[in-house]
Amino acid sequence: MPVFGRALFCDAPGEVRLGKVRVVTDSSAHFLDPGVIDRYGITVVPLQIHFGNQHFLEGVDLDAEDFSTG
Repeated sequence: MPVFGRALFCDAPGEVRLGKVRVVTDSSAHFLDPGVIDRYGITVVPLQIHFGNQHFLEGVDLDAEDFSTG
C-alpha cells in the first residue's frame, strides 16, 4: 500500500528521522471520488450499527439503500 506522507520525529537533540504516515477514517467519510481510497492507501474502518439485538457493519453488512428500505 502506498504511504500517504512522511512525518518528522526527533529522538534526541539534533537527531531527526522520517516516519511513515497513514490515513485512517471511519465509513462515515464519503469521498466524491472513491478512487482516492485506493490511490492513497486510505484505510476505511466500518462503523458498527446496532438495532436492538442486531449488529451490522456499515458498507459490509448494511449499505445506505438497505438502511433506508429496512
